[in-house]
Amino acid sequence: MTETRGNLLGLSFSGTLNSYPFTSRICDGIKFSSITYSIKSSQSITFSLFKVHSTTNENPQLFYQEVLDADTLYTKRIPISSPYFYYTIDSLTSPDIVEVTFFGHQHAQFSASTFTNSIVPINENSNLTRNVNDFKMDLIRGLHNSFEKINIAGNIRASTEVTSGGGVIGFNNSAFDYLSTSQNLFYEGDSANDIASTGTGARTIKLEYNDTNNDRAELSLQTTGVTARTQITDGSGNPIPASCVERISVTNVGSTGSNAGNIIISNTTGDVFNVLFPTENISRAVLFRVPRNKSLVVSDISINGYSQISGVVNIILTTPATDAFNFNQIKKPIGRFRITTDANQYVYNLNANILAGEFISAEFVPDGTPTASTIDITLSMNAMLCPLVNSF
Repeated sequence: MTETRGNLLGLSFSGTLNSYPFTSRICDGIKFSSITYSIKSSQSITFSLFKVHSTTNENPQLFYQEVLDADTLYTKRIPISSPYFYYTIDSLTSPDIVEVTFFGHQHAQFSASTFTNSIVPINENSNLTRNVNDFKMDLIRGLHNSFEKINIAGNIRASTEVTSGGGVIGFNNSAFDYLSTSQNLFYEGDSANDIASTGTGARTIKLEYNDTNNDRAELSLQTTGVTARTQITDGSGNPIPASCVERISVTNVGSTGSNAGNIIISNTTGDVFNVLFPTENISRAVLFRVPRNKSLVVSDISINGYSQISGVVNIILTTPATDAFNFNQIKKPIGRFRITTDANQYVYNLNANILAGEFISAEFVPDGTPTASTIDITLSMNAMLCPLVNSF
């Protein structure tokens, strides 16, 4: 079946905008099932679509909005559910060279927007039928640009990694301060072989962390051998603040194929943010902070554990403190699992929605003082990072 469509010349525009906001004319939308627009701008802009019930522009209602980067071509198809609609373009910078093209579609939406081996270039706020593979498989492969598969995994391998009062699994006998504010990061290493360019161990590492805006960020860092606590800075000498370091991983290595010693990332006061153990190439702390404008859906948790000194694995949901003294920290156990010498295995269907800014972690609390006991506990959380549900 052939689709009927037409170029909406009254909405299409190419030229220079010297003042903002720019408002288009009102277009008759009743004849279209959907519209496709293509926009490119020399400045970052906010593009908004409004629906109205008449041509007098009374009581407009926002139903779609997106911030568009400069010099980037954006193309979207969106269903129309109102008799009339119009758009606005707003920016903090002018003049601005903008090109906008609109098409109206009279055919119902069911044509594919992507090949099944391509990134799905669809904003999370748009409503569109599309051809893709199994959603979970595509999520793991990274084909959805607004949703992300998250694996939160870690383990304990020795009693020396356990503290009597309990601590985050994979933190090497160290507690973690769940703070809402960021702290400057510090680097510490204990092996001369972990040094950039010439080392037989780790030469460069990558930090995955939450920055001062609580956005996910990455930093490549050269190792510096045996190093006392030293502040981490960027190329301009500015400190790197973070509220959580999710993962440390080796990205370049010498002849031994792995980091030779411990690499510790801590904050201003020396509190550990994450640890990379010798020869492991990737950290194993069970800790994640949900970035802003996102939520984390945790579907299930798998736990395999053996311990000669029994104890409990607690799954903790934490609303962080707002100051360095942790007065306002709220920790909520949302799962409790006993670990003994029986080689325990659990699969916990949590199905929880963790909100932006909150932490989810796992802690092991032994029943007594850890001795030279065998402890081997592995835990993984199966999760998906999602955009917030829009209000349009």
